Amino acid sequence: MKKAILTIAALAAAGQVAAYQVEVSGEVNTNDYVDSFMVGGDYYLNPVSQNTGPWAEAAFLEKASYVGVHFIDLDDNSGMLAKGRYHINEQFFFDAGVTFGDLDSVIVGGGLYLDSSTTIAAHIEDGDDLDTFSADYKQLIFRNDGTYLNMDLGVSHTSYDNNGAFDDQDMTRVTAGGDYYLDKATSIGGEVGLAFGDIDGKSFQVRAERFLQDNIAVNGGIEFADYDNADSDTGLIFGATARF
Repeated sequence: MKKAILTIAALAAAGQVAAYQVEVSGEVNTNDYVDSFMVGGDYYLNPVSQNTGPWAEAAFLEKASYVGVHFIDLDDNSGMLAKGRYHINEQFFFDAGVTFGDLDSVIVGGGLYLDSSTTIAAHIEDGDDLDTFSADYKQLIFRNDGTYLNMDLGVSHTSYDNNGAFDDQDMTRVTAGGDYYLDKATSIGGEVGLAFGDIDGKSFQVRAERFLQDNIAVNGGIEFADYDNADSDTGLIFGATARF
């Protein structure tokens, strides 16, 4: 017992925090067009260290493999999402997911680390009422003043089929986002998106996240969107995360 107490004290003195292996999260997005709710959990195959960089980016930096299950509710449609990521080696990873319920789809993809904090990835989703191909670039920059900058760039092409206002239409969407980490626990950020093709539109999001302690976080944001065949939309986002 005395040895365990001394170990905990030594970690605290060194500014280190405990690793985690389970993450439970939930998020509510309420807006003018469609309200959504998601809750679920992810299990990591190995403990994830939080001492490398921002706590929100721990799994990304540690190249952590995981499996997870999430419940999703979109107004009158709901279902389950089972997903996972497996790191084949230090460079390559494979992603897979399946949704079932009112919204059935299969997602496969993967990517690679260009360096310890930069990735590129691509995914294909085959769904009942839409098919999507997407590609993403992510980079986390360590700054000399102890802050961090995360950058995300993405492009996707979606073909809609029997999907209400977007029936039998195609849309290409480009997004650019970023998060500035004031320290390991706090971030502020946002994202802009432009859509073109059969469906034109734009979106803008402002967001923030704060770890109240190393294993509990809350997040929030506001999003504006305006797309063809749909009313302009303003949404509020609230969420929370717990790690064990």
